[in-house]
Amino acid sequence: MSTDTTARSPQTAILPAGRWQVVRSRSRVGFEVHRRGAGTLHGAFTAFEGEIDVDAGGAAAHGSVRVDSVDTGLAERDEHLCAASFFAAERHPFMTFVATRIVPADGGAWAIDGELTIRDVTRPLHLDVHVDDVAGHEDRRRLRLRGELDRRDYGLTWNRVIEMTGAVAMQVRLELDLEVERQA
Repeated sequence: MSTDTTARSPQTAILPAGRWQVVRSRSRVGFEVHRRGAGTLHGAFTAFEGEIDVDAGGAAAHGSVRVDSVDTGLAERDEHLCAASFFAAERHPFMTFVATRIVPADGGAWAIDGELTIRDVTRPLHLDVHVDDVAGHEDRRRLRLRGELDRRDYGLTWNRVIEMTGAVAMQVRLELDLEVERQA
């Protein structure tokens, strides 16, 4: 994860001033993909990190995910997803996200625009964010981020027949439930 490429968003800060780090043990980086006739596949990545820096100049956020930490509940599928034909985890071990804009949205929510990189392909990604207090902890917040991407934009395809029939949706829903803690 690189902090050098993180842009400052000059708008109102998403959190009080300080450096906020994702608490992995209390967070989840998940995704959903619809499969025709087989329901929705729910998965997550278990190795990730992220940080939000807030000061008078605005906010900056970035994070990364270890691709080989994918967990869909089936080891064979996880191995397939990490293989060279899909995530190519050996060659591209991380997915990264760098926020380019953080702004207030309707109803007390936030919007984060940024750049997601998977397999050395960088595309814009929009995330809707809701921020909640954590009862009894003034230096913790819960962030619920939701977004969607088209996996073809990142070269995440593997079987022409499956792709042509639509057996596995192209759209992937992202669901990040992150607890962040302000660092002293």
